[in-house]
Amino acid sequence: MTFVVPELSTTDFVSDFDEMVRSYIETKYNIPDPDKTASNTLKIKVGFFDFKLPYEIAVLEVDTDPPQYPNGRRRAYTQTSIEIHIRMKRLPRSETEISPQLGMMEREIQRILMQYRSQDIPGIKDLYWAGGTRVYNGNDSYAASDWRSLIRARAIYEKIDISS
Repeated sequence: MTFVVPELSTTDFVSDFDEMVRSYIETKYNIPDPDKTASNTLKIKVGFFDFKLPYEIAVLEVDTDPPQYPNGRRRAYTQTSIEIHIRMKRLPRSETEISPQLGMMEREIQRILMQYRSQDIPGIKDLYWAGGTRVYNGNDSYAASDWRSLIRARAIYEKIDISS
């Protein structure tokens, strides 16, 4: 059996899913605060946080489900989970209002995922928002300076058997 991604005519993707999703988010990200063009403020990357900038979005590929074979093992449909981690430094205590950037970044990522159209990323049939959560732990308090959120996404793709 020889399986290929039909839209790419290759046996596999040339990039990892986390890199493809990072690039897609970076292309579609369109809010002014925080602004993606301010390289000293916001970074969208694959991997883990650097903790060097006030705003970061980190994309990680986490797991892949076994393929489903609905057509007599000639087509394999697979889902890969992607975690999109968002963090921001809290404003100094002297600020009278808490700025809503974390929520704005969450909603922007959700908007990007919910407006995905098939093949926006070549080979990915669907990329959808699969929930999310704010991240807190036992050390968090009112004075904590690091605020975080996690958005989950699922990428669905197909491989077809081209052998006779």
